[in-house]
Amino acid sequence: MVGRRFIGGSPDGWLVTLDLQLNPRILNPLTRQEFPLPSLFTLPSILTAVHYDGSISGFWYTKSCKRRNYIALEDLRDGYIKKIVLTSAPPSGVAVVLFGLGGYYHRMSLARPRDAAWTPGPEPPENTPDGHRHNLVRIADVVYDDVGQLLYAACDGNIILAIDIKTQSWKSGHPPPVVSRISYEHFVPYASIHEDNQRSLVFIGGEMLMVWRTLDFVHESRLRSADGRWEVLGPLEYHVDDHQALVETSDVRVAKYVALDRPCHDPQRPYVTEHGRWVPVDLEDVAIFLGCNHSISLPVADKRGDGMQPNSVYFTEESTRAPARRRKPYMRDAGVYDLKKKTFEKRYFPSNCKVNWPPPIWFMPSGLCKRTPA
Repeated sequence: MVGRRFIGGSPDGWLVTLDLQLNPRILNPLTRQEFPLPSLFTLPSILTAVHYDGSISGFWYTKSCKRRNYIALEDLRDGYIKKIVLTSAPPSGVAVVLFGLGGYYHRMSLARPRDAAWTPGPEPPENTPDGHRHNLVRIADVVYDDVGQLLYAACDGNIILAIDIKTQSWKSGHPPPVVSRISYEHFVPYASIHEDNQRSLVFIGGEMLMVWRTLDFVHESRLRSADGRWEVLGPLEYHVDDHQALVETSDVRVAKYVALDRPCHDPQRPYVTEHGRWVPVDLEDVAIFLGCNHSISLPVADKRGDGMQPNSVYFTEESTRAPARRRKPYMRDAGVYDLKKKTFEKRYFPSNCKVNWPPPIWFMPSGLCKRTPA
């Protein structure tokens, strides 16, 4: 693990690491078994920039807003890759990488272990259901439903793509087909949640859920202490353009997707066709875990005595980008949200903790993850 950085994983305990040469590998942290994935140099829409001596200096990304954007080598490694999701344990599974600049241009590519290059995935739609063109289209999250063997991608514009990547039939090197394009109601079911906040998809018992996280910016002169009280710590030294580390989850909501019997049109927006809606849901004896590696649900009955809370959302920060070097202390965003009480039960880090990067991950042994709710 020396010289590698974690960038993803699967719900059954496998991790994806990235070395200094931008070569991702799938690793079982218990057995140390490894499988290679294609180099990030082979991602589509990437052109390599070199120094006069032939060494790589950075990359040109050609997909965002139809223009080229230069990315330094360290930025590609530390901030360009959002996550790599594994559909199942290797070598039979498919790896899905979300990559792009900032939070606006995320695209998708796919590969199997030992493939020579990444295969471009379907492009997110550039037009929203209301007919308006989006220049800053992105894929917010992806999740694999192993029951239906479909990959679901949550895109901007209230659209979810269902993509066929059946392990036995999908051919590497050929973009997988989009089975359906699901449009849902324009307004999310909670007034306090906005579409530009973090969205995560997760499946529970064959039902698709979405988790909305409201992120609030924290003023540089105030931070939340470990016991939840506000205290003035004085001005922080930080770059004004590096605001990701100065956000805090202030609200968490969960809803279940319910398909309509037939598509309907909103009388006030006749150009929109809705295929389904989000309905608030109670998790009961299930907990959801969110982080930069994957989203997963687990049955966590109190009687097991394992310390996990049912009907709760465990979360860590989504960003894998390193915090600005000049800024300290570094604020972490990890905790537990009780959906019934609508309160944060625990914050795992005090607000003035020392820099601890990359962010923490959820490690789920396969035996724990294979339990399903009754």
